[in-house]
Amino acid sequence: MKAKHINLIFVAMLFLFMHYAPTCKACYDPLEEFSDGYFRYVVVGEHNYFKDRDKGPLIAIIGFTELGLQQEIIDIPREIDGKPVMFIGYWDRGLNRWYKVDGGNIKKIYVYDNSYWSYNYVHIRYFVGKETDIMCCYPVVHDGLYGDGLYVESKNMYCYGSLIGKDELLEEFEFSAANVVFINNYSTEDNYGYCGLDNVKEGEKIHEPFAPERSGYEFTGWYTEPECENLWDFDTVPVIEDDSEFRLYASWREI
Repeated sequence: MKAKHINLIFVAMLFLFMHYAPTCKACYDPLEEFSDGYFRYVVVGEHNYFKDRDKGPLIAIIGFTELGLQQEIIDIPREIDGKPVMFIGYWDRGLNRWYKVDGGNIKKIYVYDNSYWSYNYVHIRYFVGKETDIMCCYPVVHDGLYGDGLYVESKNMYCYGSLIGKDELLEEFEFSAANVVFINNYSTEDNYGYCGLDNVKEGEKIHEPFAPERSGYEFTGWYTEPECENLWDFDTVPVIEDDSEFRLYASWREI
């Protein structure tokens, strides 16, 4: 009787192993790494632990190529290989592995508006770059962020500097007010109308950002006022007084 009981337990354990082993292997296989221009990345959300509901495969930037590390300024693209970029750095839960992003000697990294950022939060999962300023006008979800500074729009510190219920951690980082702000110029519902920002020193030019996107419209340039009368020339050095903001507004043409 005892032997029969042991055999039943063995058969049950063997069944469970045969049933779940293939699934677990698929969940915890190492992610394949790719390179594209300045970026090293993995694809998440399709065949691994992380799934972002119905958004399908997403891009997690896990580092920079040698060419990328030679740059002083990096723009984070909205998409790579047709898939939206959602993470800068990534934690693979299945393998309990951090993909850490080393900023090297990069001076500035720009994170612009992106409708695929999960719930309008930038996921900077592990970034190391003591010489790097991160220009980001979205709230930040972070783990192990060791940058030189995050730049935030000065008039709305909560929206742009909040760490999603972890405000006590703000003291760990240097949050600086931006002195150049890009406004989408059609709605304040998406991130209060902000789509990019910068911090320029005296004598520096403003870095031209990626063109913003708007359904049913074509972007036609950046202007110095909401009425879009004076087109801004990015070869011009702006005059910005201390503790003030220089604002640029997007212009649109219906298509």
